[in-house]
Amino acid sequence: MQRSFTFVLLLVVLFACIGPLAAQDAVVWPTTEWPTSTPEEQGMDSARLLEFLSRVEERNLGLDNLTVIRNGHVVLDANWYPYTPDTPHQLYSATKSVVSLLAGIALDQGIIESLDQPILDFFPGRTIANLNDEKLAATVGDVLTMNYWLACLNNGEATYEAMHNAPDTIQPILDVPVGVPGMGINYCDLTPHLMLGALQESLGRPVLEYAHENLLQPMGITDYIWRADSAGVPFGGYDLYLTPHDAARIGYLALRNGDWNGQQIVSPEWIETSTCADPAQCPFYDSQGYGYYWWMLPPDFYSAIGLAGQYIAVSPDHGLVVIALTNGREGTKPYSWIPYLLNQDLVGTVVSDEPLPANPEVVAELDARLESIANPPAPQTAAPIPEAVMALSGVTYGFEEPLQLWPEPAFMAEERFGFPMGAERFTLTFDAEEEATLDLAFSDGYTASLTIGLDGVPRLNDTRFGPLAASGSWLPGAQVGLTMDLDFIGQGDTQTLTFRMSNGRMRVIWHDGALGVGESTYAQPEPGS
Repeated sequence: MQRSFTFVLLLVVLFACIGPLAAQDAVVWPTTEWPTSTPEEQGMDSARLLEFLSRVEERNLGLDNLTVIRNGHVVLDANWYPYTPDTPHQLYSATKSVVSLLAGIALDQGIIESLDQPILDFFPGRTIANLNDEKLAATVGDVLTMNYWLACLNNGEATYEAMHNAPDTIQPILDVPVGVPGMGINYCDLTPHLMLGALQESLGRPVLEYAHENLLQPMGITDYIWRADSAGVPFGGYDLYLTPHDAARIGYLALRNGDWNGQQIVSPEWIETSTCADPAQCPFYDSQGYGYYWWMLPPDFYSAIGLAGQYIAVSPDHGLVVIALTNGREGTKPYSWIPYLLNQDLVGTVVSDEPLPANPEVVAELDARLESIANPPAPQTAAPIPEAVMALSGVTYGFEEPLQLWPEPAFMAEERFGFPMGAERFTLTFDAEEEATLDLAFSDGYTASLTIGLDGVPRLNDTRFGPLAASGSWLPGAQVGLTMDLDFIGQGDTQTLTFRMSNGRMRVIWHDGALGVGESTYAQPEPGS
């Protein structure tokens, strides 16, 4: 009897010891690609997931990609034509959350002493303008919570122009006046850029190399773009491009408390602190508060969020990572529905921590919907070319003022792309009802020849500013003109151009969907055209 009891006790002890190891071994890691699964295999209801996708589409969010991962398995991978899981996508301000992870790694390694370390400690020996007690007292924690009261607009245009013209791009940020902290978030894209500049100063080598070696490469993220300033400091507030599946690796690292396949890339303490697991850790936590470059989306998610609706959302309680990337088609920002849909609809699809009975009929219906989304729409009967428009075909017009085909100031657009975005002339050609051609001539001699689909199917164009999908339609009624949507694929931006005849001149209206801004200019026929 004593022997039996001892044997049973040994078995209990043995299973108690190997239990956590077995659980750890069960964690799925996308070492090369994300494994896929039916929703039911991950305890999710495929019928509810199909309803969730339907509600997303009903909201007309302008989504490019929507990827849902549970327990390390892709259960939903929606890619709206012409996007694919391999399309690099601008993350805009979701880049800031990657900066947060880098700051956490630097804290773990002692490169940053603590969150209370003054930010000016990283810039010894510099002469800094507008130096006051607030600037001297500002800490790393203040910078990482946007409690660093730089006197700048969100885009900090004047400071960016100074950066553009200076060999040391961090100095203009250091020189910006600083107000009194402690009044809430002072959201400014210059702040995370200053954080990366501080890290580069401390490291004595390019911080992008450090990011690659300590964060991105260990997770298998090698196909990325992170644009940098002239000093080699990557823009901390935006300009990181990741594929949807690589963006999901960022979220999964946070979900797994900084661990990646047995390698502790960043400490679990930093993940807990930066994502405000304890609201008291974040001085500006509220119903949708801000942590250390992470947004809180209560009750179930925290998220990296970027302009025009770029989300890397994480739900620790439900084991979910959700990637939502948009093209900024609507200036009314319908993507603000995404947190609501995640918390109200997606969470409802999670019904168990154990596999559910298979539901092959609904899974097949879900797969068919995803295939339909990924394919180009069926062509529609194109409207006849208005008779009054035919006289405009092939005529070259010169803009009275160059048309800046990007919402940023000209110098910033040129810095981002490496070439000017100001178009000086254009030609519209109509050879068939299904398509039109727009030739845009830029100030440096480059001409973008764009094929415009007029039958409801966007045409894909290769341009020097990346792939571009273009579709258009004739203006209704008695108006003489054409309107077209230009989707800068992966840039998170869709622009609308409207060409309208007005008193013998061509009026051109430009509108940017991501920012909801626009301008109007006129063009005259060039002599001899």
